[in-house]
Amino acid sequence: MEVTGDGRLTAAGAADPDCEIWLTPATARRVLEGDEAWMRDVRLNGSADLAHALGFVLGHLRVDFEELLARRFGDIPAQRLGLAGRRFLAWQGTAAANAADNVLEFLREERAVLPAQDKVGAYLAQVTHLRDDLARLEARVATLEARRIAPG
Repeated sequence: MEVTGDGRLTAAGAADPDCEIWLTPATARRVLEGDEAWMRDVRLNGSADLAHALGFVLGHLRVDFEELLARRFGDIPAQRLGLAGRRFLAWQGTAAANAADNVLEFLREERAVLPAQDKVGAYLAQVTHLRDDLARLEARVATLEARRIAPG
């Protein structure tokens, strides 16, 4: 892509670009959804000033896809397409969460690579109890040593 003098983007020629920005499809989706943390998943190469300016523009870009579709197809098809798109994005998020849950369950239950959540909680409670016991023991030892050293 090339930025023209009036600020529009056009297809770039064969010349070396001043700046390159690599986005994954998931990152591009996060940009369009308005997710503030999308920049950490972007690779930049070239002019830092241009990359910063483009990052600012992309970060503040708010596209009303339904309005763009309405201009082309009319209001009712645009609303239905927008609803279908939102449902698809919601389904995608749900499917990703379910897949992550399934992987975690597999690693916990089938392969026993990860501990179960309740076991982690019990272990941390035991560590806390042991730490408290050790602190009391250290205080008791310090008191006994103070008595042994003290004259009288």
